[in-house]
Formats: sequence, structure tokens, C-alpha cells
Amino acid sequence: LAPASGARAVPLSDAWARRQLLLCTAREDQLPAHARQLLVHLKGLAVS
Repeated sequence: LAPASGARAVPLSDAWARRQLLLCTAREDQLPAHARQLLVHLKGLAVS
């Protein structure tokens, strides 16, 4: 978030805020380069 806007991220720890998010895609080797880069980035943020 842009600091100039005054917006900020606030982590939520309440049980109701927990979500399971799934990322569905075609075969990874068939994705365009930019989509593969996004997929790699998102997989790196995953919490297991």
C-alpha cells in the first residue's frame, strides 16, 4: 500500500478471518512467463 495514502495493512488473527485460498491454473509449463512468475510469487507467500 502506498504510504502517502495513509492506508496500512492490519493482520487479522480472529478465527472468522481465517480463509483457505486455492489457486487453480492450467499446467504450469504452459503458462505465459508473467503468469508463471506470479504463480511462483504466490506459492512463496503460502503458509503451510
